[in-house]
Amino acid sequence: EGYMALCELRPGNQHCQKGTPEFIRRAIEALPPSAKGKNILFRFDSGNDSIDTVKSVLKEPLVPGLDKTRHEMGKTKPYIIIKRNLRKEDPDWWFTTAKTDGAHTIPHKGINRYVGKIELDNAVCNQYPDVHVVFEVIEHCVDSDGTKLLFPKIEVNTFWTNLDEDAETVIELYHDHATMEQFHSELKTDMGVERLPSGKYGVNQVLFSIAMCAFNALRFIGQTAIGKKELLPIKPRAGTIRKRIGTVIRDIIHFAGKYVSHAGKTIFKMYEHNPWLPSFQYLYSCFQTI
Repeated sequence: EGYMALCELRPGNQHCQKGTPEFIRRAIEALPPSAKGKNILFRFDSGNDSIDTVKSVLKEPLVPGLDKTRHEMGKTKPYIIIKRNLRKEDPDWWFTTAKTDGAHTIPHKGINRYVGKIELDNAVCNQYPDVHVVFEVIEHCVDSDGTKLLFPKIEVNTFWTNLDEDAETVIELYHDHATMEQFHSELKTDMGVERLPSGKYGVNQVLFSIAMCAFNALRFIGQTAIGKKELLPIKPRAGTIRKRIGTVIRDIIHFAGKYVSHAGKTIFKMYEHNPWLPSFQYLYSCFQTI
């Protein structure tokens, strides 16, 4: 649904991994009580490919031979998907491994795709036996315009994960991180937080925290409204699970009305034929009980 759990303002020249393990620990501590004891997935891109990131999420490694169910009983089970940074790894080695251990598909003519999972002999897999590597290796035999390539182009994507799902599911779960870009757009564009107003870093941090509270309040209003689809004047498309922040501001926050003082009373008058009136009244009744 896209709620903000924790926000942190950082200098633009700071590497994304700096301070991230500490930030992850604070984020875990800030989880609401409703999240305790549930499975939570942490998803990172290649900038956070570090064993420190794995340690901050999974904490202590599992003791080999210890029953996982007993080890995790009554605790929140964390899962990770971390896009690996290949660094100096040889793409040709991955291509050979993928052809041997991966499932082969042909998504388009001239393109061979291999997916699968393997164990690697390195610090992460050695310390965390339940963590393995999911790979996606794509051999491009033709260019984007259909021109045949003299030497095929090899594209390699690999991920750290402790999920038990198949490789395709893990890859799709990682690709869904693009949804985060929509949330960023709502915060920056719909709420006008793309540029913070102060020249002082501390002031902007406070303003950013206030913006997070406003963002979550607007998200809550939108999710409450979409929960009563029969009251909405415009029926959402099938599969819609959230209402964009800009739409919430336009349809509900900018609700037309006026205050009138009469006979010692203050009345908020609304146009009775406003198509959003049923939803507005429903939201008002819901928030009176909070």
